[in-house]
Amino acid sequence: MDEIHLEENLIAILDKITEIKRSMLWEISETYGLTPLQIQILLLIKRCAQYKKINPTDIVKELYVSKATASSAVKTLLKKEMIEKNINNNDNRSFYVSLTKKAGFIVKHIEQTTHTMQHYLSQIDKNDKRIAFGVLARMVMAMQDDGAIDYIALCINCEYCKQLSGNTFMCSFTKRTFKYDGINIGCCNFTDKKII
Repeated sequence: MDEIHLEENLIAILDKITEIKRSMLWEISETYGLTPLQIQILLLIKRCAQYKKINPTDIVKELYVSKATASSAVKTLLKKEMIEKNINNNDNRSFYVSLTKKAGFIVKHIEQTTHTMQHYLSQIDKNDKRIAFGVLARMVMAMQDDGAIDYIALCINCEYCKQLSGNTFMCSFTKRTFKYDGINIGCCNFTDKKII
């Protein structure tokens, strides 16, 4: 197989995996009357709850949506009593959102889609998964370097990430030591070193 055909096939398989995941989320969205974006917001809030209070700006940056789109989705989730608004004590105009108990049950159902995908990944050789991760991480970093995307929370782009040796890193925030294949994508503690 020539390289161009291989690249086309890689993109096609990534598209197919995305479609499968989207299909799983659509099923859940229909059950609970939520849009895929609203589901993504709930998952973002859940994933970061332990480390960070999510505000509308975080939603815009993490989910690559406009301010108006994020605002509309947040308003709808508030009306549906899936999230609650928490006013910042230092600035009454600023707020963050948190999940309600009602949303907690739904998020557990949504997370099952991730567990389903992990089930299939668990059947693949660990070394093959490491290679795939490296390829996809480099692809995303190249997209960011070329300006195709302007923001992605990758450990190696974070102010807290320190390279200890060739393939070993440490997060000075969490004190976690990891190899290249242990890089977090979408870390809630991410601080872009390009901005600092």
